[in-house]
Amino acid sequence: MGLNKMNYFKLNKQNGTVLVLSLVILSVLTLVAVTGMKASVNEEKMTGNLRDRELAYQAAEAALRQARADVNAMTSFATLTNTDGLLKSDVDDPDYYDPGMWYVAGNFQTIAGGIASGQLANVPRYVIQHITRKDWCKSATEGAFGEIQGNAKSCPSDVFLLTAHGTGLSEDTTMALQEYFGRPVF
Repeated sequence: MGLNKMNYFKLNKQNGTVLVLSLVILSVLTLVAVTGMKASVNEEKMTGNLRDRELAYQAAEAALRQARADVNAMTSFATLTNTDGLLKSDVDDPDYYDPGMWYVAGNFQTIAGGIASGQLANVPRYVIQHITRKDWCKSATEGAFGEIQGNAKSCPSDVFLLTAHGTGLSEDTTMALQEYFGRPVF
């Protein structure tokens, strides 16, 4: 019985320090785990946004490719009707930065099929605008005072401004690209 009395006195002297310490350690580990999960969720959102932006960029690139093909396929200025995104040089420049411009029918051309267009919020769109006619060869052979040097040949080109608009999976993710594109005169 003397041994049981000693154990009884030892049990009475314990004040729960181990329990409190283990709860503090468990709380710290829980906090670390929750912080890690939040960081993981944020990284996943950033990756999704980056993917969406890349899809919008690819859609705009596809629209630019189609616009180049359309310009190369043109046989006359009659194609440029100042409607459906086919603009002559004598019209005012559209406001390409106005998002509403890209949602009004008759302001643009669209591409069909292509890069998983069923997944995109909107079909890629583009506008072709004739800018000017430039004689590249003559200007390249002009002297310092504007005189023509050597055998100057004429090689006029029509210059077009191509503007493309693409969206990603979300309608809020958009990408607009522009380029000047030259081709021999019709």
